[in-house]
Amino acid sequence: MIEKEKNIILEVHDLILKFENKLKGSGVDFNSIPVSKNSLKEEDDFISSILGPLAEITANKIVAAYDVLYEYAITIIAYIEEDEEFKSIKVPEFPDLGHDEKDNVIELAICIKNIKEEVMPLINEELKKLNKRKFLYAIQEKKLSINKGFCYEFSSSDLSRVQQLIDELRSKISSSELFEKDHQQRLLRRLENLQIELHKKMSNMDILWGLVGDAGVAIGKFGEDAKPFVDRIKELTEIAWKTQAKAEKLPKPSRNPLLEVEGTE
Repeated sequence: MIEKEKNIILEVHDLILKFENKLKGSGVDFNSIPVSKNSLKEEDDFISSILGPLAEITANKIVAAYDVLYEYAITIIAYIEEDEEFKSIKVPEFPDLGHDEKDNVIELAICIKNIKEEVMPLINEELKKLNKRKFLYAIQEKKLSINKGFCYEFSSSDLSRVQQLIDELRSKISSSELFEKDHQQRLLRRLENLQIELHKKMSNMDILWGLVGDAGVAIGKFGEDAKPFVDRIKELTEIAWKTQAKAEKLPKPSRNPLLEVEGTE
């Protein structure tokens, strides 16, 4: 599977924008690309309508840009077909590529236009989350400046690990049959909110410590079956405690007594 080093939905959005801009730089407005060729009967008329009044010059430019456009297109399609984030997306028919690179560019553009229409709801949702994260981050930074800088600060490796653990929890909860639907959705919303609010510097660790209650409920309901979830929540709270202990200048090594409780190993 393609590595999720960053948000794949926003990565696809970025690639679509690059495709659009490259096409625009060659003289073709992406917005003028139809979603099919059915609007015009004659192939030549169709191509001419896309290339515009300077058809010959535009054709030469898009042929020159063909390799770059081709690379963008196959990368977008690879993500759409491979990544689970797009499992609900209907992949459009592949472009019908031939020997004429000018025609091939139009085929690729039609394909990407169809993909864009399919994925835009996902992209808009991710952009909404991104803007919310930026807004909350700005508030967090303002709080820290108002409070003259006291904060808990994750190391880069700890923050990366916390994000990874949250992703693992989301994946396991989404695929688990242990949870009732409502309970599952509540947990997924909590994890989503946690990921949105998580920053390198934080004025408190409440959002992480809030998971302890969820771990207790899981143990009570599912016993040993809850171990994959509890182990990850325990590691999250260990990181939170280590970060707090460092900020409060506790002696090393310092462990939270609550994490010494038997039965969740």
